[in-house]
Amino acid sequence: MTTILLKNRINFGNFFPKFSETLRFFQKKIDSIRKRIV
Repeated sequence: MTTILLKNRINFGNFFPKFSETLRFFQKKIDSIRKRIV
């Protein structure tokens, strides 16, 4: 049980930074689209 939790925690630690990077990427794209419309 504890080993599964540790593995999940490691996977989450590797996944979360990538997730935040993709969120920032989408925010930049949305900002550029808004600038074009305005």
